[in-house]
Amino acid sequence: AAAEAEVVAWAEASQRAPRLALRVNEARCTADAALSALVGAGVDATLHPAAPGCLLVRGGGAPHRLPGFAEGHWTVQDAAAALIGALAAPAAGGAVVLELCAAPGGKTTHLASLLGEGGVVVAVELHSRKLRLIEESSARLGVAAAVRLVAADATDVPALRAALAAHAGGAQAADCVLVDAPCSGMGTLRRNPEHRAKGRAQLAALPALQGRLLDAAA
Repeated sequence: AAAEAEVVAWAEASQRAPRLALRVNEARCTADAALSALVGAGVDATLHPAAPGCLLVRGGGAPHRLPGFAEGHWTVQDAAAALIGALAAPAAGGAVVLELCAAPGGKTTHLASLLGEGGVVVAVELHSRKLRLIEESSARLGVAAAVRLVAADATDVPALRAALAAHAGGAQAADCVLVDAPCSGMGTLRRNPEHRAKGRAQLAALPALQGRLLDAAA
C-alpha cells in the first residue's frame, strides 16, 4: 500500500507544471542579488528551499529576457542537476574533469565555475551541433577558458584518452568523471511530457547503452 501511494503521489506531481529553476552563477552574482533583481522587475521569484544558490521563478516571460541572463548572473537549471555539480566537483587547483554526454552544458558550466585556476572540464558530446549550446553558455557565464569541447562517442575509450591527452595537458586520467547518461526521462515528465510517448523497445535499449558509457568512463 505504501509503494502504491508513492507511485500515485509521483504520478500526480508529474501532472503539475513546475516553476522555472535557475542556478545562480556565484562567480558573478549572489543568489540574494539575483533574487532582488528579479523581484525588482516584478517577477515572482524565491530562493529554492533545498538547493543553495538556486531560485524558483513563476511567470516573467522568456528566460533570456529576465534580468541577469545577458550578464551571465544565472542559468536555467533544475536544482537536482545543480546539486550533482556540487557533489561531483573535485578540489580546486588544476583539477581535470571529464564529462560525458555533456550537452546542453548546465553541469559543464557549473563544474567549470567551481574549478580553481588551471582546472579544465573536457566536455564530450556525440553530436557536434550540440557543442554550440555549451560554447554559448560557457561564454555567457564567463567560464569558456576552463571548458574544452570534444565531439566524440563517449563509449569509445581510445577517443576519450585522446581527448584528455589533447585538452588536459597530456593527462592520462581525470580527477573526476561525470556521466550524464541518456535515460528514460520519466523523472522529468513535468517539463518534458513528450517522454510519455516513448515505446518499450526504446526504453529497453537504454540500460545496455548506460552500461557501455559507465565502462568507458571507468
